[in-house]
Amino acid sequence: MPHPNYLYELVKDRGAVKELGVVQQGLFAAVSILAGAPTLALSLPVEALASSFGGGAALTVAAERAP
Repeated sequence: MPHPNYLYELVKDRGAVKELGVVQQGLFAAVSILAGAPTLALSLPVEALASSFGGGAALTVAAERAP
């Protein structure tokens, strides 16, 4: 894959994937989706098990106003 997170680059539209042709974009999107589906299917039970033991993934965002 030309970019580590192709679908994110595609959604954000920062121009990183515009250098690719239409066929390449379709191919990379299909590969990303096909690889992502099994990964999601495997991660959901693991995350459910982790959260049942009080763990699990969490994302904390902190912001501070610049002076």
